Amino acid sequence: MDVTMGYDKLLEGMLKQHEERAEREGWDREDKDLMDILLKAYQDDKAEVKISRTHVKAFLLVSDFNPLNFQTISCF
Repeated sequence: MDVTMGYDKLLEGMLKQHEERAEREGWDREDKDLMDILLKAYQDDKAEVKISRTHVKAFLLVSDFNPLNFQTISCF
């Protein structure tokens, strides 16, 4: 399995876990995270801007798995 497919499989599993939890506990619970918010936007048929499941995974990949994430960079 190449790296791209590995990340896709990992992110797809994470998305499914979040969807299952949202189905059990509700989409409007207090402890939502970024993935929950993106999934809700993905599922919104009335959204002005449509995003795909691939868009959600790409956003998470560049924001969460990027080694140059700005939270880890110190300017001082």
